[in-house]
Parts: sequence; structure tokens; C-alpha cells
Amino acid sequence: MRQKFLYFLLALVFTTKGFANFTISEFLTDNETGIIDEDSDHSDWIEIKNLSGSSTNINGWFLTDDISLESKWEFPSIEIPPFGRIIVHASGKNRNKSNSELHTDFMLNSNGEYLALIEPDGTSIAIEYIFPKQKTDISYGYSSKPIENKLVSSFSPIT
Repeated sequence: MRQKFLYFLLALVFTTKGFANFTISEFLTDNETGIIDEDSDHSDWIEIKNLSGSSTNINGWFLTDDISLESKWEFPSIEIPPFGRIIVHASGKNRNKSNSELHTDFMLNSNGEYLALIEPDGTSIAIEYIFPKQKTDISYGYSSKPIENKLVSSFSPIT
């Protein structure tokens, strides 16, 4: 009985909205020499990662650079493998066919702006960035490796 209750609690924890299946793992806002899209353009790009251990469809999720969430680009039906990644070009070309390269209807501003991944309800934010000015051909995102805390100095700052 106790074991069944424990399984029930675990199932409840992993199905609540507190865990997003997807994240923006990395993006590039000033692409001059990197990835080239099917039009031979160096479009800015956004990498989406499936955080779950099973294939998951991203249909109905959104990307936006609009902090008010009024304008959103919707993902088509695409199955992303466990812990897999897809690239979405932030080109302004607005292409969202399942069997071709994906392109948002907006471009990213390398001088800094807002970027968010929105859940299918259209209002819940899975992850958001308010990012500063970016450097050419340098991507931005979260590290997949743990960051170590190290003592830099045991002295107080000089004032």
C-alpha cells in the first residue's frame, strides 16, 4: 500500500505544471559566420532543448520577443527526442512547417532585448531572457555544466 502511494505521489510531481518539458538552451543574435539557413542566410537562431527523458511534441508552444506576450510565434507539430535539440531561425521569415527549417516571424536585436518560450496555454513562461548587448558569433544561454563556487579572496573589498 505504501509503495502504491509513493508511486502516485511521484506521478503527481512529474505531471504538474511546475516542470517545463522544453527550454531555450542557447541563442545567437548576431550570426555572421555560423549556421546558414536554407536560403543561404546567416540568420540569428534559437536552440530549444527537450528536458524530458521521452520524445515530446512541441506543438502549440510559442516563442516571443514581445515582453507583453501579445505577439507570439507558434511551433508546429514536431517530435523532439529525449534530451534532443532543435534549431529555430529568428529570421522574420515566419516558416513553421513540420518537415522544413523553422523560422520565427521576428528577428533578435543584438543590442539586447526580451526572448521567451511560452507554454501552450499562451501565458505561462517556461523560460525568459532579458539579455544585454551581444557579441558577433558568440551565443548566449545557460551552461549545461555545474558552476563551481570558488573563493576569490578572503579580504574585504577596498573602499
